Amino acid sequence: MLTADELSLISRQLKPNPTLASELLEIFQDIFNNPQYQQWLKSEQFLGQLFEVDEKYRDHEFFNKNGLVKDGKLQVKINSLQDRIFLTDGLWIPKQYRVFPFSDESVNLLRHMEEKRLDEIATTLIDFSCGCGHHGLSVSEIQQRYSFDVSHRAVIYTLINSILNEIPNVFIKQNDIRGGIPKELSKLVTRNILFLTNMPFAIAPLPNVLPLAADGGITGATWSFKALEAIHKFAMNNLDKDSIHASMLCYTVGNKQQDKWEVIDKAEQLFGKSKVSWKLLEDQTMWRINGKKEQPNPMNLAEGLAKKADCKFYVSDEDRERVRTEYHNLAKSLNNSDWEYLGYGIIDIRL
Repeated sequence: MLTADELSLISRQLKPNPTLASELLEIFQDIFNNPQYQQWLKSEQFLGQLFEVDEKYRDHEFFNKNGLVKDGKLQVKINSLQDRIFLTDGLWIPKQYRVFPFSDESVNLLRHMEEKRLDEIATTLIDFSCGCGHHGLSVSEIQQRYSFDVSHRAVIYTLINSILNEIPNVFIKQNDIRGGIPKELSKLVTRNILFLTNMPFAIAPLPNVLPLAADGGITGATWSFKALEAIHKFAMNNLDKDSIHASMLCYTVGNKQQDKWEVIDKAEQLFGKSKVSWKLLEDQTMWRINGKKEQPNPMNLAEGLAKKADCKFYVSDEDRERVRTEYHNLAKSLNNSDWEYLGYGIIDIRL
């Protein structure tokens, strides 16, 4: 496993050397386009197996010197989004360190942004949970970007990906949104702000069942609530801005029959009902287990919640039945509170 220090060393070598960054970008693109890699994406990665690179890259000096390839196997995962290359962790990285490996949620956010034409208005993009930078670095129309994440490892990946893709004007910093809004945002002088944030943190029945970067508490809303509160505080301190828009992808427990959802209720309390809209992504499956999302949206909690115990990337074999029981008990408790479903969608806030 590449450590955060090793990843940081890679970023420091690439930053002053655009020729090297360009060379590596071409190699990563070549690997990604390899049919064998595409097959690996569909199968072997879900078994936690590393990809064996072509012979021509196994002896690459930079790869070997910096641990990107070991014993012929690539130590990072390569994703592609909007014709850009992104390095991130694979499923083999221990859960307590793992940066989010998938790009499909960012695809949903970017599609939503394009449908709403939000990138045509905004001059500054702010992302509270950037991961490796999938969506924040993919918006070419917005020139000024602020990318934050609670994970130091994620922040380093975002820096590496910004260098590889030659994306300027990106402010990248570690920040825990639960502690409030980053102080750097108080200095913004631009007048049209877009918050584009990926917050589908999973429901967790107990502490430490899920890693920090996936644990949303007993309703999945812990991080979403903090993000909404941070956006509200920013808005109250920036009443002079011409426009502030937030699009946040999230999970939320709810009552399907009444069309009542916990996170949306919180947003309406903060911003007012007229400022908030909610789009349930009913065409999307959800609740990722072993890398694959197969549950309907919304998902009946009693039927689907405990399936998370089958995720070998989060739950060990010895803990599986205990965690399954805790999820079943939590589903019953949530049902008793009139929360029968888990929804997956995008909240829009226009101020």
